[in-house]
Amino acid sequence: MTFSVFEYKVQVKEEEEISILSTCWTFSKPETEISSYFYKGATGGFFSFAITKDWASKNFSSKKFKNSRAIKKFLNGERGSYTWMDIAPKAHEMGAELSEYLEQANSPETDMPALKKKSMKLIMEFFDNAFDDSRITDNISLSNLDYHNVAKAEKIILQNLHLPFIGIEVIAQEVHTSPTKLKSNFKIVFGFSMLQYHKEKNMLLAMQLLQNSNIHVQNIALLTGYDSAGRFAASFKKRFGQLPSEVRF
Repeated sequence: MTFSVFEYKVQVKEEEEISILSTCWTFSKPETEISSYFYKGATGGFFSFAITKDWASKNFSSKKFKNSRAIKKFLNGERGSYTWMDIAPKAHEMGAELSEYLEQANSPETDMPALKKKSMKLIMEFFDNAFDDSRITDNISLSNLDYHNVAKAEKIILQNLHLPFIGIEVIAQEVHTSPTKLKSNFKIVFGFSMLQYHKEKNMLLAMQLLQNSNIHVQNIALLTGYDSAGRFAASFKKRFGQLPSEVRF
């Protein structure tokens, strides 16, 4: 299981950049090859947890894990990998605390019980949120090539967030696979269709631009691929339950 926190720069004007924070969880079975792409110039870190069968047998029997049976089935199955974006609201702060302990991991004064406790807390934050959809329970395995193609498709989407969605057919052609297969596999891995993923990333970007910059709402709409502030505001309210003007006051 991997939790990653990355910060990258978005050019919003010729003379202005803004830092955007992105968090991501990936839960994978052994023998699964994972491909990842990141924005050029991004900085950040990974927290990787290797779960052994002995650890799983001991800890997933605990009442803390409401879905222990599904987790064990997943770990005992064939290859597979699923990815979640920003599903655990407290994970970034927990990761920052854990980083401080890890920097002292080789020191004789390291508080190992506290390090284990904070690691477990971060793991629990993932499992408390990972079953909002049914992907772990459904337990669908793809080939390593399919996972690689899905990662390439994600990269293409991320490179074109500032434009309206370019279309499944265009992406599939660049990935060299069929639109139907790519569409199905992408949703298995990310829990979103490619169009939904594009919209979700843009909404998360818009929220951070509203919170961390003075960019006009009209310009944020353009930066996130909308041709009008009205359409952007409607999509934003549908996603977050409030208008852009209510976020920035």
